[in-house]
Amino acid sequence: KPTGPTALNALKDAGFDALVTANNHNCDTGTIGLERTVSSIEQNDMKNIGTLKDNPVYFTIRGIKIAVIALCMINNGHESEMEMGRDEIGRYSTELFEQYVNEAHNNHAEFIIAYQHWGKMNSAEVKPTQKKIAIEMAELGADLIVASHPHVMQSYDVLSTSDGRQVPCAYSLGNFLTSMSEFLENRY
Repeated sequence: KPTGPTALNALKDAGFDALVTANNHNCDTGTIGLERTVSSIEQNDMKNIGTLKDNPVYFTIRGIKIAVIALCMINNGHESEMEMGRDEIGRYSTELFEQYVNEAHNNHAEFIIAYQHWGKMNSAEVKPTQKKIAIEMAELGADLIVASHPHVMQSYDVLSTSDGRQVPCAYSLGNFLTSMSEFLENRY
């Protein structure tokens, strides 16, 4: 029986199998808060993706082994207070992403989904840095890139890699559910 915070119970009951913790709030409550969050996710029989070295995380769907790598480019300034390294808080770097892609290939993943937490809140504009990093992730081996943080939808591209692959990239999926007053005010 799932335990812990009511929100996690509800997410599990709604059919979620995994939650991404690589985001700008993952350091807000310090090391203990992040560890408790991940522990609660796991106690509810869901997988954590993106922090505490839970990268890549594997799923087998219809016989295809999929690796999910979740990282963030944004933190709220609390990362220096953490008693852990950038890989444990899911902070993006080219070297770390490449390491995770290589690990996924070594573990026979057939498809790599890259999640990225980036962009400007409440802005539909894709920043040049997002485009640059998306191309970098595609070149390093991502097969699909999905992202969030702006709380609104941003554009979708299909990136062409130097080895001829076509990599779909959703720069921001927007919010699944929201009660953010500034989002609602900016929308209408």
